[in-house]
Amino acid sequence: MKILQILCIFASLFPITFCGLAVLAGGDVGGTLVEIYQAFIEQASRGGRKPYIGVITAGVTWSTAQSIANGIVYRFKSVYGVENVEWLPFHVSNGNICTSSSLNSKLRSMTGIYINGGDTELITDCLFPNGRITSALSVIQDRYHSNSLAVFASSAGVLALQSDSIIGPRESWSAIHYGASYDSLGGFDLFSYGFLDVHFSQRGRQGRLIRLTLDRRQESTKGFGIDESTAMVVDGGRFKVIGANAVYIVHVNEASIISGKRFAVNSVKVSRLTDGDSYSFNTGTITWGSSKSTLTSSRQSNVSARTSSDLFSPNMFATISTGLFKSKISASTFGLTSEVYPKYRVSMRKTSTSGGAIGTRNGLDVVSYRNMYADISCYSNC
Repeated sequence: MKILQILCIFASLFPITFCGLAVLAGGDVGGTLVEIYQAFIEQASRGGRKPYIGVITAGVTWSTAQSIANGIVYRFKSVYGVENVEWLPFHVSNGNICTSSSLNSKLRSMTGIYINGGDTELITDCLFPNGRITSALSVIQDRYHSNSLAVFASSAGVLALQSDSIIGPRESWSAIHYGASYDSLGGFDLFSYGFLDVHFSQRGRQGRLIRLTLDRRQESTKGFGIDESTAMVVDGGRFKVIGANAVYIVHVNEASIISGKRFAVNSVKVSRLTDGDSYSFNTGTITWGSSKSTLTSSRQSNVSARTSSDLFSPNMFATISTGLFKSKISASTFGLTSEVYPKYRVSMRKTSTSGGAIGTRNGLDVVSYRNMYADISCYSNC
């Protein structure tokens, strides 16, 4: 069991918190999602501290890193009123800065770190080369685990925080068919509760996170997929969802892989949390946001759940699965992959342990659910 997990178990028993403060965004946060930035600034100001934020943009080319960093620094200062913000020029193209201790004194003084996206390997190659913890990363880890440094990461920056294997570039059909791609070295060891994925619904990545979690379940039986314009706000052994879309939890503790020529699995649990919902890493308890109401039959419709012939197209998994919970006459539905050699089927079903909730955001219905069961099997050209 990893140090962070042990400390968080103690935090669940005693009125102390050693679980790290983090805002993990699924991408496309830009500068307009005020609530996500404010959540991070609040964490970086915890205990009455004046926020001092460092910006890391190691995941792109050197010239782009400089340009992006200037924009982020300007945004924090001009939009959010943070006076003390600066770029930390960690980059594989910047001499020996990645392995030196020259910026350690600043890291020890900062209250927050922002890690931008781009290319996960460029980020980890700088501060975690070939699985070796650099001096700067050691400072970041120590301060994060003691709750004195908040971390805000987006897109590829989120994947770099991984303790377990980092998910690779194969998308859903390829991952289901060939197996997940991954980097077994992991990343910065700041998130040890399960696997992470980003740009989740918008790029139809449900299949690849399911396959990774199955392939690597000796490391963890859970995966967390974060949509764009959405964030997991990690605080004290739990997280809360904020933003426009959803965070998915994939749990394979009950799943069974079916032997055969093609990949097949039964009983993968999938939950979908939206703005205001929260989750305990220690107990697995999901709590709906206070503005939501339970999806009982009186709130559901007589419309049958939809099916799909292209389940992993943008946002289709969300559409099909939430439609299942909005229907009181459908107990199951399914979606097919658009790829045909072979074509896979993902069956979705509700059970007695499933449940949903509904709320509104910007005048639109928002549906959350827990414990939807998904089965994957070969459908044709098997």
